[in-house]
Amino acid sequence: NYEFDGISKTIDVPFDDRQENAFRGIIWYLGKGNPKSVYDNKIIDILASSKNSEDKIWFLPQNVVDFKNTTNATSNDCCFNSLDLPDSWLCYDFKDIRVIPTHYSLRTNSWNAKGWYHPLSWRIESSDDFKSWQFLDQQNNVTEMDDSGVIKSFQTLDTGKSFRYLRIIQTGKNSHDNYCLTFSA
Repeated sequence: NYEFDGISKTIDVPFDDRQENAFRGIIWYLGKGNPKSVYDNKIIDILASSKNSEDKIWFLPQNVVDFKNTTNATSNDCCFNSLDLPDSWLCYDFKDIRVIPTHYSLRTNSWNAKGWYHPLSWRIESSDDFKSWQFLDQQNNVTEMDDSGVIKSFQTLDTGKSFRYLRIIQTGKNSHDNYCLTFSA
């Protein structure tokens, strides 16, 4: 279940393990079925350790909330792509909302098949102050992520605490043997 605590209420968004519903969680709920609107309407912010290019719209952090974008690179497949730096990360800032994650889902870019910048190892963390981070999950050498448009869901550690920030940090090289953190949702 996803639970998040708004101004004065807690809402439970149950996790549905069917692949077609992998992205019907917190972001989808906050966007009222339009996940991209959570960034466009400034409900959340999306931060990154780096961005591959400021002038290329298909590499920006906010692309990770465009769940419908599943086109190929020739059609400007939008995804997030960091610079080639160790420990690259992307962070969701839920601002005034506090979240209690139980699961998360990732989708690889659809640029190309195996060996094309797909994440293999990462850590999920949460924080209230952006200084002290709580471990939620670690995945190492998840080779089934090394393909175009792969969707996979993972369970987080049950901390019972709510948080403002959720962050994914790439903890090793990707399937292209570099440190670019790249995924589309």
